[in-house]
Amino acid sequence: MDSTPILQVDGLSLRYGGVHAVQGVKFAVRRGTCFAILGRNGAGKTTTLRALMALGPKPEGEIQFDGRPTVGWKSYEIARAGVAFVPETRGIFPSLTVRENLVLASRPGNIAADERWTLDRAFDLFPRLRERLDNGGGQLSGGEQQMLSIARALLTNPKLLLLDEPTEGLAPVVVQQLRDALARVKQTGLTIVLVEQNLQVALSLADEMIVLGKGLVRWGGHRDEFESATDVRDTWLSI
Repeated sequence: MDSTPILQVDGLSLRYGGVHAVQGVKFAVRRGTCFAILGRNGAGKTTTLRALMALGPKPEGEIQFDGRPTVGWKSYEIARAGVAFVPETRGIFPSLTVRENLVLASRPGNIAADERWTLDRAFDLFPRLRERLDNGGGQLSGGEQQMLSIARALLTNPKLLLLDEPTEGLAPVVVQQLRDALARVKQTGLTIVLVEQNLQVALSLADEMIVLGKGLVRWGGHRDEFESATDVRDTWLSI
């Protein structure tokens, strides 16, 4: 596995009004791995992802993607560089069909032809989308919309996939389907940054992780190390 970080974040701080949402957040994501950002609601997880995509106020600190500093870039410039974002709200076009949502997003990216995500490859990952191809995005169930949002992101052929709470509010059987699909995506070598409240899902996918609490990094390390970090779980993750 390539140990070179594709994403490096150092001293990331961001304020919304008078609220210091994240403070001095630091982490590095190795290529081909899944990196999880854990924490309770309000810990700063979504704020961190949105800062990576330049969605919101300009942050303090440094963000480097694929060796290039991106603080000050526009969101579309970050996307063109190879970052895809699946927001918690899914962000699909409800008035467009499944086919139209996917075709609209599809582009080759800077990926070798034999490694690119295509419509057929997306349907292999999510067979339900093929069945719903001519249905409008607004006619899909919550789980189907999440599948569509992930498939659409993959069809941009990114180097880095950012996922914000992909299993939130979904039935257990759909959660398992998405977990299995994301495990397959990880096996392709695509780097993933995952924000996830479902600890079981996060631990089954992540190689490394950080735990945020009140905007600060409270713990960071490998998944195996986290298994024994009961004090971190009790203090910053337990309800």
